[in-house]
Amino acid sequence: MALGRVTRRVLLQLAIVMAVFFFITRYAHWATFMRGLSVVGFLVPVVWAPLVQQYWRQRQAQLHHDWGLAHVPPDEHVNPKALYRLRIADAVKKETERVYDPYNNRRRVRLLLIPFIALNVALMCATVLPFVQWYAYGRMAPLCSCCTWHQAQGAVGVGNSTAFGMPAECSYLLPQVRNVALLRLLLRHV
Repeated sequence: MALGRVTRRVLLQLAIVMAVFFFITRYAHWATFMRGLSVVGFLVPVVWAPLVQQYWRQRQAQLHHDWGLAHVPPDEHVNPKALYRLRIADAVKKETERVYDPYNNRRRVRLLLIPFIALNVALMCATVLPFVQWYAYGRMAPLCSCCTWHQAQGAVGVGNSTAFGMPAECSYLLPQVRNVALLRLLLRHV
């Protein structure tokens, strides 16, 4: 089994666990999903990543042993076809060393990285922000008589502490209305 296949297998296992977690907790309760997501977000880098790294080291050592590479030193021969320029390392001893970036491509890459990151951020904002606005609008749009009643209660004023005119299907909101009214009353006296 090649190391690429090992990586795919380990990532596939994590993807399956995350998909099962999503389908179990997301449709159960939003608060449960968010708490679980924060726990998973903590456990992946703290527990899963070190376990994968340890598994990777063991698999690499096993492959080195199976292929007979356990006692072979790393290849110290330079690539004869690689482009390089000579640089004087020690003027007293007249020693030179090879520099393998003769055209200074690393500086070009670093300079091009800045506009690329800016373009990437702009594209992400252009693609994500409409969905964020859609989500916020969807959460705030009145979908039932309870929502329009709540909006009307908020528009009447801060001192409104009654549930006058509450629709019958909104009776489950009555404790929340009383708590909000009590909170407003306490905040007014502070």
